[in-house]
Amino acid sequence: MDKVTLTTYTLMLFFLSSSCYGKKEEVIFCSETQKAFGGACYEFVGLQFSFLRAQTWCERGGGHLVFILNDETQQFLQTHLEPDKDWWLGLAPAASNLTLDLSSTEDSLAWLDGSDVSYSNWVNLPEAQETCGHILRHTGFQWTATENCTQELNFVCQFDFGRTVACEGQNATMQCGSGQVLEIEDAFYGRKTVHYCRSHFTALPTFSQEECSWINVLEPVIAHCRGLQACQAPLDLSSLTEPCPVMGSYLSVEYHCKEGLHLLMTKLASVVDNVTITVKWLLHSFHGNLTCTVDAGDGYVIDPYNPEEMESTIIHRFQQPGVFLVGVECTTSDWHVTAQKTITIQEPVGQFRVVKCHGSNVTTDDTKCNTLYGEPVQIQLGLESGTNVTYTVYHNGCQIANSSVDSGITPHNITLEDTVVQSLKHGCNNLTLAASNRVTPHPVSTDLLLCLLEPVVGLQALVMAEGDACPDSPDLTIGVSLERGAPVELLFNLTGFRDALTETRNMLNNSLHTYTFSNPLEGPLKVKVQAVNVFSTSQLEVDLLKILQACQNYSSVSQDGNTKDPSEISGSLEITTTPDKLVNRSQSVELNVAGAEWLDSKGLIFKWQCKGHCSCKNVTRDETHIIEKDCLPNPFEIFEYTLTVRKTTWFRKWVEIAQASKCVTVAPLNEFQDVTISCDNCDSLKVNDNAKLSLSCDTTCPDVVWYIEAPNPLTADLNECYTKAGRSPPIEKQHGNTEYTVPSQHLKDSRSMLRNIIVIAYGEDIPGFAKYIIPIPGPDTAVPADAPAVPTCTISPHSGTVLDPFEITCELMSFCSTGCLYCFRTDTGKLLQCRYTNVVKPIFLPLGDEKNNHVVSVVVTVKNKHKTATLTVVTQVRKSNFSTSIPSLQSAVEDTVDQLELQGLLSGEALGQIFTSVSDMLNSEVDQDQKDAKAKLREQMLIKMTAVLQDCPSSTTQEVQVMAEAVAGLTQLSDELSPAAQEEAGSLLVNLSSYLRTITNKLLESGDEDVVQAATPIVEAASNILNVLSNKKVSDFLLAGINNLQSALLNNKKLNAEPVVIDSGQISVYVNRISSEDMQMQNINVQKKGSSSFSVPTLPPGIFSPEEPVDIRMMNFEKNPYAWKDENITGTVASLSFTRMDGTVIPVENLLQEIEILLPRLDVGLQNSTVLDLANFSTLMIDIPSAEVTLVLKMEPSEDISFMVFLGYKVYPNDNSYVAKTRLPLENTNKEEKLTWVLSPKDRKGGAGVHYLLVKPIVKPGVKSVNATVAVTSIAAQCKYWNETRSSWSEDGCRVGPLTTPLVTQCLCNHLTFFGSSFFVIPNLVDVSRTAELFATFANNPVVVCFVGCIFAAYLLVVVWARRKDLLDSTKVKITVLKDNDPLAEYRYMLTISTGHRHGASTTSQVTITLLGTEGESEPHHLADPGKPVFERGGMDLFLLTTHFSLGDLQSIRLWHDNSGDHPAWYVNKVMVQDLETGRKWHFLCNSWLAVDMAEFCLDKVFPVATESDLKRFSNLFFMKTAKDFQDGHIWFSVISRPPCSTFTRVQRVSCCFSLLLCTMLTSIMFWGIPTDPSEQTMDLGMQHMYGHSLIIPQICKKNMYFGFCRTS
Repeated sequence: MDKVTLTTYTLMLFFLSSSCYGKKEEVIFCSETQKAFGGACYEFVGLQFSFLRAQTWCERGGGHLVFILNDETQQFLQTHLEPDKDWWLGLAPAASNLTLDLSSTEDSLAWLDGSDVSYSNWVNLPEAQETCGHILRHTGFQWTATENCTQELNFVCQFDFGRTVACEGQNATMQCGSGQVLEIEDAFYGRKTVHYCRSHFTALPTFSQEECSWINVLEPVIAHCRGLQACQAPLDLSSLTEPCPVMGSYLSVEYHCKEGLHLLMTKLASVVDNVTITVKWLLHSFHGNLTCTVDAGDGYVIDPYNPEEMESTIIHRFQQPGVFLVGVECTTSDWHVTAQKTITIQEPVGQFRVVKCHGSNVTTDDTKCNTLYGEPVQIQLGLESGTNVTYTVYHNGCQIANSSVDSGITPHNITLEDTVVQSLKHGCNNLTLAASNRVTPHPVSTDLLLCLLEPVVGLQALVMAEGDACPDSPDLTIGVSLERGAPVELLFNLTGFRDALTETRNMLNNSLHTYTFSNPLEGPLKVKVQAVNVFSTSQLEVDLLKILQACQNYSSVSQDGNTKDPSEISGSLEITTTPDKLVNRSQSVELNVAGAEWLDSKGLIFKWQCKGHCSCKNVTRDETHIIEKDCLPNPFEIFEYTLTVRKTTWFRKWVEIAQASKCVTVAPLNEFQDVTISCDNCDSLKVNDNAKLSLSCDTTCPDVVWYIEAPNPLTADLNECYTKAGRSPPIEKQHGNTEYTVPSQHLKDSRSMLRNIIVIAYGEDIPGFAKYIIPIPGPDTAVPADAPAVPTCTISPHSGTVLDPFEITCELMSFCSTGCLYCFRTDTGKLLQCRYTNVVKPIFLPLGDEKNNHVVSVVVTVKNKHKTATLTVVTQVRKSNFSTSIPSLQSAVEDTVDQLELQGLLSGEALGQIFTSVSDMLNSEVDQDQKDAKAKLREQMLIKMTAVLQDCPSSTTQEVQVMAEAVAGLTQLSDELSPAAQEEAGSLLVNLSSYLRTITNKLLESGDEDVVQAATPIVEAASNILNVLSNKKVSDFLLAGINNLQSALLNNKKLNAEPVVIDSGQISVYVNRISSEDMQMQNINVQKKGSSSFSVPTLPPGIFSPEEPVDIRMMNFEKNPYAWKDENITGTVASLSFTRMDGTVIPVENLLQEIEILLPRLDVGLQNSTVLDLANFSTLMIDIPSAEVTLVLKMEPSEDISFMVFLGYKVYPNDNSYVAKTRLPLENTNKEEKLTWVLSPKDRKGGAGVHYLLVKPIVKPGVKSVNATVAVTSIAAQCKYWNETRSSWSEDGCRVGPLTTPLVTQCLCNHLTFFGSSFFVIPNLVDVSRTAELFATFANNPVVVCFVGCIFAAYLLVVVWARRKDLLDSTKVKITVLKDNDPLAEYRYMLTISTGHRHGASTTSQVTITLLGTEGESEPHHLADPGKPVFERGGMDLFLLTTHFSLGDLQSIRLWHDNSGDHPAWYVNKVMVQDLETGRKWHFLCNSWLAVDMAEFCLDKVFPVATESDLKRFSNLFFMKTAKDFQDGHIWFSVISRPPCSTFTRVQRVSCCFSLLLCTMLTSIMFWGIPTDPSEQTMDLGMQHMYGHSLIIPQICKKNMYFGFCRTS
């Protein structure tokens, strides 16, 4: 087969394996030996033929010698031609084209098809005798003509698509691409040009069109090739008449390809993916059935395949990786079309299974590689799976090596050449090894530490110390340096007096490194250092001679060389245990140190040791010590754990500086209930007898351990521990029997020591114990008969819930022979019950401490007539099993209460205990979903308490206290109190306070402490209700309850004693009883910040009886208790009344001297004052909110001067027109009142609205002005009292006093009741209507007017600048369509590239980008726009990039630039790519420099796509939010940094800033005192005076500018 035939079939096969569906334009596909350009394929033939033979060679493939018709073709050929060779061109002598009646061209040469040479690149113009042309070597590819057409030269063949020529003896070959069919457009047989199909080179003949013509053969060609994808049209001479007998004829066919069949599928897939193969038939007019054959290329064939629709889909999964040719062949009666498409199946990349490194004859099978610097390194990589794998090696984000392999399973070597190794730094370099292919979403990576080493040379080491002094630090610092050889591994060998220390440290470079050792070794020291790397070793001993000499006199931490005596060891350390009480050995114990703050934390070691029969003798050195449960002492034994703190230093002996100890014991909580100990012979026991004891059990006896407490005196180390515990060490232990014998020897010891013998039997597996005391009779009894024994108490059960009843039983002993009062409280002080019986049941306990195993300690106080004894019992109280939800808890509470009621045990105390525990649980819950259910439960519990109190009224202060604590707990959360619950709680407070008053009435003598303790929770509950007070009924309950409390507190109150004060935050209650003589000039308050106070003057005689004491009752409310009455009462509300001993009120009214009442204002806001200039009779505008308020004006002049003050109503006052005037300072008043002007409604003679205040200084004659100012604070206040008759607030008999300030209202009243105040600090107003008048004073003071004018002028100038910048920004807001986009590429991507804000972030370089996706990668595209600057600092540029097909999911982008221009460095912030076809977006967080002299020193980087976690990372969100807010949100900063794409222009932003400035000035006028008089307010600026004026401010930007930000939508 000759070369031409081979080329023809190669082109045919390439067309068959290609597809061009989806394109309207016909795409040119050329063979591998050809190049496509301008609708043709060009083959650069390496053979050398003569001109005619070269043309014949091209005609065999259906082409001709190359035509160069334009400069584009010339440039295309130049890029592929060899400049040192000659190349034939398709030029021949000019001749008439037989198709057209043309005259001979003036040129001597023409193209072979007869067309003129309209474009030329001649070295010299051709001569007439020259008959052919070629490209001349070494001339820059210029042409030349020649007469010698037989010389043999290289040549270029041109094959035009859609046109073929067949000479005599050949067939016209036509071929379409995959899925296409032929459509013949024209065909003729004959000759239209004289230069095609010439057998030999002769002179051109002269003939006419009649002698040589052509025949139209379109129909036979169509008939032969119809419906085919490829066709060879034969030349049948027998049926045709020769149209050109002189030169011979040729067959010419023109055709195009029509889309007939589309085969759609992805080009790349994974072996785990299902591949969708879509077959689409496009030839809708056909006859017969459509039958197809589908071949997947991997052996899977569907034959026949009859699609039901024109478009059908097949799902197929390839079982192995490889490249497969998928083919579809479809046939009808009149069409036969074949389509093929290649698909690549890859296996996803698995994890690395082989990472080896080889360099310098050393192989490592690890993630660390050591090699000599400058030598090549081989890295062997292998994967668990993967095909078509690309391995990439990165250093600091830059690629330094890569390689591709077909299979990742087979280990593959990547070589880092010596040049690459030398570009890395000495020492260890972190390399990232990545493996990827196109079906793996994210590259698989691992790290490799490449250490470039040198032989170790120049090792030096020394101790880092100041001079030759002996170091006094617990840290030993050794400095090590190398001349070369790092990184190395340093081996330190430190040898002390007793111990040795060996440590390994790393040294990464040769410079001086310091290594600190913080665990000192005691005594003299030797230090050896050895430096080791893979290739060499060096070692030395550190010279310590001078340091050892300086430290030889030290034997302790003291600087004088003296050793501390152990008796001098001190310290206030304390050891705490968690849990603090142990009842069994089921959990470990943690010991912690408290009080170690005074110790220097550096250089301390903590040594824990156990004393006693410790089962674990381990010594630990941590600050915290854990005693495992197996190491705990046996029950009733004690271990003592000692902590010794020692100061550690190097080079000398150590010293102990502090010690502490802790006794640890395990003691069961309760005695057995069904197990007792009995003694068989104790009634007649002799000293020489053995005591015989046995267990008596109601059921089966448990396994117990017997022991007796040692009767001998304590002399051992644990003496103090056992003394504190109140027992002796256990001896004579015996396990497992129900009988126990006490030897007589211990009875003798007991008698000689006069001590009883205590026998204990505790359960081995069951918690609990039994106790028996053996008394010893004799001449000197161990226990005197007349000594009363202290009672003991027990609690049962041992554990329970807050809804389980407990029982406490105390033994009856001689201590209570005359009766005892038993009171039970929790260890937090909460009262449970008080009874005169030794057995208390039921008693309900609160929830135990979760951190301490839910243990609750109950303190039992036993009191007889003479003494009081206190003891403690403990138990465990957990949450109710039904507390998981509120409904179940409510049901459990109801069941518990019903059970008590059925048993006849329901009382107020029991109910209070239960409800207190339940309220604690409700108050600790934060579940908002059960809020309504919790409110309902609170309401039902309050109702139940009311019902129980009605049936069983409280008869003791303790019962009242328990019930009140429950009410306080149930009302603690105000948002869970319904109106009905408020009423129930208020009613309960009235009842409880009434019972308390009754109880104190019946008692002849009652201690204040008990009554106060009972009253305090009632006040707390009242405070809770005050927070949600909403109606009159609850208000009446609250006030009545507090009144009852005051009566109860006053019952049995001693005369002239200290007052009783109860403060609960919102409510304060004060009572006292004093004699009538001491009532004069009393100052009554609760001594609390923010509380009201009363100053009572000397009262007229007759109000109080001289013989009867006076009871004082005061109440203080921080909220208005009459809030249900719609009145403007701000600040505190207070009440004061005087009563007799029987409770009747002593009326105090119509006094001649007023009572002073100070009512604080709690919600103190901004205190405003206005500074007025007295040089020009300044005027202040005041808006009084109500006609009923009193106006208080506080004046503070800058100098001691007098001035007149005039007040005008709605008009400006003057000397003749005013509603009130006065002269200040006032005469005959105290200092606080001299500069205060109080104007009541009667004094003002006007209603609410605007008033004007004029201040005129009083000066001597001849003085025109005064250089002084006065600060004015205006306050509107009212003093009111509660009129009980009319149930409303009234002002009769009360007035506002001159000592009123913004913080306190002073009320002066001539009677007593509830008092309140309303309060308002008035801002200064600006009189905008008089603005124009101010400018009339320009001649007197031009500074202010000029200043305001300058502001307006500056605003106009900035607006002009801003407008220009807006116009410039508008040119930047555009989307740049990249010039190097392929016109045929229709898949579009939008690129948004943000340049960073760093200094020098912009670039002048030419930037290039490539997109990499799962379906392929884009061509490199230059990012440039000739119409606008790009990549400016802080800028955002938009580009439109097109591709021929979708790239799939983007994996990464590659950015680089050519480092050109004045400032080539570029800091890229982020890139966002949007697929405009699907709308998907990918973000790339770059934040990198692309520069040769900054950061990572690279110009080319690949950035992976950001994951969702990357985008939500705090650093990214913070930076993006901050940058956006400052650029576009900050109203001042954004004037300069406004993003060009923002719709909020610079002009608008400047206008907002101007408005903000003027609004600030206006605010200053309103609240800081620029008055509004025409002649007002001079600001002294040396010799200048500045006058402030009102300004009319246009609201240009209606945005939130409080903090300088202006947000737009």
